[in-house]
Amino acid sequence: MCCEDTIPDLTKATAYTVRPIVEGKEGEASAPFRIAANPPAKDYLGIALKTPWGYSPNDCSVGDLDGDGEYEMVRSRQNYPRFNHLSPKRRKA
Repeated sequence: MCCEDTIPDLTKATAYTVRPIVEGKEGEASAPFRIAANPPAKDYLGIALKTPWGYSPNDCSVGDLDGDGEYEMVRSRQNYPRFNHLSPKRRKA
């Protein structure tokens, strides 16, 4: 079953939850996902990343990896070698 909030009142704080339906019975609600009143218009969720020097974020996927009903995020990162075209170094001939 899919539900879409087609006309949310974004002037007010909003919270969304999800409830599983197992064998026709509705389960407990998930933790709420909250949206503050008057949020900026964007079609993504920004996530601050702390990436070690020399690495760059590459790709991200989400899924329930351990079966606890919560999504985990798996992020890959690209390692750039010390001497490459992105980090030019001068050498004496």
